[in-house]
Amino acid sequence: IQLRLFPPMAVMIPVMFMWAFLSLNDTWWGLALVYGIVTLPFAFWLMETFFDDMPREIEVAALVEGCSRLRVFTRI
Repeated sequence: IQLRLFPPMAVMIPVMFMWAFLSLNDTWWGLALVYGIVTLPFAFWLMETFFDDMPREIEVAALVEGCSRLRVFTRI
């Protein structure tokens, strides 16, 4: 289910009940979980559009020069 389709209050009220049940209200862990759940999908979507716009020739050139896939991802 994509949370972008729901109004924020329709999602936050059940989350607040769940956090109260799990005793995560007013805790650092509860805040970190909500922050991660809300922002990570947007960050991945933003990174995907950036990587799709990058020319494939740069990646191929780095692979030809001997870089591994991980090194290409982290360095280039």
